[in-house]
Amino acid sequence: MMKRRAFLSMTAAAALVPAGPLLAETRIVLNEVQGYLNLRADPDPNSRVRVSVRAGTEVTVHERRGDWLLVSIEGGLGGWGPIAYLSPVGRRREPRPVLRQLYVNSPRDGYLNLRSRPTTNARILMGMPNGTRVRVLSESGPWLRVRLDDGAEGWAHGRYLVADPPGRGNGGRSGDRRSDRGGPPQPGEFLVVNAPGDGFLNLRTAPSSRADIILRMRHGARVQIMETLGDWVRVRHESGQTGWASARYLRRVGRR
Repeated sequence: MMKRRAFLSMTAAAALVPAGPLLAETRIVLNEVQGYLNLRADPDPNSRVRVSVRAGTEVTVHERRGDWLLVSIEGGLGGWGPIAYLSPVGRRREPRPVLRQLYVNSPRDGYLNLRSRPTTNARILMGMPNGTRVRVLSESGPWLRVRLDDGAEGWAHGRYLVADPPGRGNGGRSGDRRSDRGGPPQPGEFLVVNAPGDGFLNLRTAPSSRADIILRMRHGARVQIMETLGDWVRVRHESGQTGWASARYLRRVGRR
């Protein structure tokens, strides 16, 4: 019993940033594109998301590793964030270059693999569904290094990345499920889970596909919109639980 208590105490402590700042510096979150910044468990763009922090939030810096800073917000929660999005308070940051924006369009498979290196033999980091928006960071032959809206980065084949979202201006090809929603969802509106393929949609702790899963919501479950953030919505499930879900797999009540 004593060993179990000790383990739980260590686990809880690992989720918090050390109380005393090592660098004694305050910075402010800057992310004009998404409006928020994911703080991660490790200084790696593909590591687990601990918490999402809105742009304009002040954070305390504890440690630096390369281009990453370990920061905390009020209450002690925090994680690692890219230094490019954490600006010293009062300092004017130079405008960031606008990155080329593309969308996944893989009609046959319905998804595109994001890989660790620019080759089909590289490790698959994740599958990106049709309609996923990415921003191009660099190129290597036909391969593009891209960043997703949740901050994940990797390599994808440029053949399956197009300038316009699938289903818009291309004769309606491909399965972009956003096309049947008739506009973005609004707070207070009721939607239903539309996930006929897998039969469920994950409810997560943060607006990121790498955030922890709270609940697997069944196809047809009813939710109420509480907040919107890009392609993610914060919802209240019919069970009363709240969290973040991808708006791509939600449809308005009564629509098919």
